[in-house]
Amino acid sequence: MKLLLVTLIVLCISIGCSSYNILVFLPIPVWSHYVQVEPILTALAERGHNLTVYSPWTPKKEVPNFHHTFLTASKLKEMFDLFFASEFLAVLSHKLAAPIISSTSHGYSESTLQIAGALNAFAHLPAKFSNYVPPMTFVQRLDNALRNAAFMIHNKYWYYPSIDKVLAKHVPGPLPSVSSMLKNVSLHFFTGNVAVDGSKLLPPNIVELSAHIKAPLQLPKDVQDVMDRAGNGVVYVAFGSLIKASQFKKENIELLLSVFKNLDRTVLWKADFNLTDVILPKNVIVKNWFDQVSILAHPNCVLFFTHGGISSMIEAINFAVPVIGMPFFADQAHNLAYAEQYGYGLTIKYTNLTHDSLLWSMKTVLQDPKYKKNIKRGSRIIRDSPMSGVDTAIYWIEYVIRHEGAHHLKPVTLQMPWYQELLLDVTVIFVTIFSVFMYILLKIFTFLVFCYRKLRNKSINEKKKTV
Repeated sequence: MKLLLVTLIVLCISIGCSSYNILVFLPIPVWSHYVQVEPILTALAERGHNLTVYSPWTPKKEVPNFHHTFLTASKLKEMFDLFFASEFLAVLSHKLAAPIISSTSHGYSESTLQIAGALNAFAHLPAKFSNYVPPMTFVQRLDNALRNAAFMIHNKYWYYPSIDKVLAKHVPGPLPSVSSMLKNVSLHFFTGNVAVDGSKLLPPNIVELSAHIKAPLQLPKDVQDVMDRAGNGVVYVAFGSLIKASQFKKENIELLLSVFKNLDRTVLWKADFNLTDVILPKNVIVKNWFDQVSILAHPNCVLFFTHGGISSMIEAINFAVPVIGMPFFADQAHNLAYAEQYGYGLTIKYTNLTHDSLLWSMKTVLQDPKYKKNIKRGSRIIRDSPMSGVDTAIYWIEYVIRHEGAHHLKPVTLQMPWYQELLLDVTVIFVTIFSVFMYILLKIFTFLVFCYRKLRNKSINEKKKTV
């Protein structure tokens, strides 16, 4: 899990800022995750903070105070002012007695919301790996509640206890339970934006960021010439850093190429398959790498065929490029479900991929101006912010340090049992009182009916005697 980007320094936090030691532990070897945090780390170092960074990725440029290293056990014993890492490394924060900031690369998740004290968020937020979008139907809300309940039970009674056993075996000294250490996370950064997946009711210890969007660079001359000369526009195709086109079935690669051939557009495809195995249409250019931001920022980019990862969606919306989405796993279907709801584009399933369905989808988004109009609206929303993503992240990182962990930001729900947070105890009392009240009313009504019938029968019997 990781963090985010954007550039500029806000004056009020630039003046008189102290220098701090910050440990950054980002071990997951996924470039699309690391790219979300790299600009923030660079900006922190440029502001004079001393960063020790553990990650599989070396910095693009040398920056004073930016120390990239693979940490050893002895190095971990050094004292740091802040420990910035995944929340599941909170044990190191406990050992180092330093506050911790976690960053989630795919936005909110059920586990992080629970750790942050927002357990009841599932009432309005769909499970991340579902394709639900608000407002959810009753059946969807029921399924959403069951998913979250199952996740909570799994963590509480199996996952966290299993981690506690591993820690007790390998980490010297007594430790609190991992569930209690996770509550010590000072702040949670979520990659996301209201323009991507809507507004959310989040506590103040959660900050949503879209900070990785950099200024577009000058494209290589051959690519720049292609972009500039594309009178009908360019369709950009990329499926992220994890999904390799070389892993596609050959017939699906040929299917995609046949669709691209029928588009009256130039197609740039970031792919790694062997070009000698296929016949490329004249309008298709395939390379192992394109600068995605610079391609999307070009005014001639008219469509983005994407897997729907959160970083790619933020970039597409920021530069107002309509999308065709083909999700594969994780949060991709979730992101693309919102994109369809907001009118940014259309989604097609890889398992149901056909020539006609993909061609129809691409031509529909290219020819219907509503998709461009809708994503332009999203672009205005994502760009209209009082502070850049990098500046927002730096402000909150320094805020946590200045306030020695900023634990005052945490909601009181972190100290409440789950049944209190969900008002189940209050609901039980209300239901009990209502049930007792209704029971008493029923008894009174039954008694009155009984008395009425008794008096009525008595009256009838007296009349019979007089006769």
